Amino acid sequence: MRKLIYLVFIGMSIALLNSCSVESAPPAPTITSFTPTNDVGGATVTITGTNFSTTPANNIVKFKDVAAIVTASTATSITTTIPATATTGTISVTVGTLTAISPASFRVDQLYKATLRGTNEVPPTTSTGTGTATLTYNLESKIFNVSVAYSGLTLTVAHIHKGAFGTNGGPVFPFVVTASPLILTSAALTAAQETDLIAGSYYVNLRNVEFPAGAIRGQLIKQ
Repeated sequence: MRKLIYLVFIGMSIALLNSCSVESAPPAPTITSFTPTNDVGGATVTITGTNFSTTPANNIVKFKDVAAIVTASTATSITTTIPATATTGTISVTVGTLTAISPASFRVDQLYKATLRGTNEVPPTTSTGTGTATLTYNLESKIFNVSVAYSGLTLTVAHIHKGAFGTNGGPVFPFVVTASPLILTSAALTAAQETDLIAGSYYVNLRNVEFPAGAIRGQLIKQ
């Protein structure tokens, strides 16, 4: 009888331990969406889902295979920064030993910037105008969007030219001249044009009456 009671006690203890183990297992994280759906390295992304850790460092976030820095988190939201070396792919969140994969890919675009000055012209000019250009390139559609903010001059013509730093080249992409900023969305680039862009072979050139060949210019450099 004692043996029977002992066996029943052991069985109940094992069942209780198993039940506690199941109940204490953490739920797996899930990813339902992320905002925005595309951007450039260094930009901020908010990931929405469930079962994230409220301690930012306990959430391991990767863009494809590249680890990202988590700056804030709740059980349902993570704020992270796109790594500079990230490429297009899914986002993953690992909490403990459990990993969630995003249902869609995040598109990582390329970022190019230029600083426009008269001293960058060939030959240099004495123009006091200045400008900055920001170009975002979609590697999937092969289309770029560029914005050029400028001041200190009245424009007559504006283009993106092909030419290495310190050399002059012909215009390739014309802007419609407007007040600052100038905005341009390209057609899909050819393979040769994409190669030129990535190589840093394009520059923004702004002209005015005083300097009809170019008042200020700046080389578009990948960031």
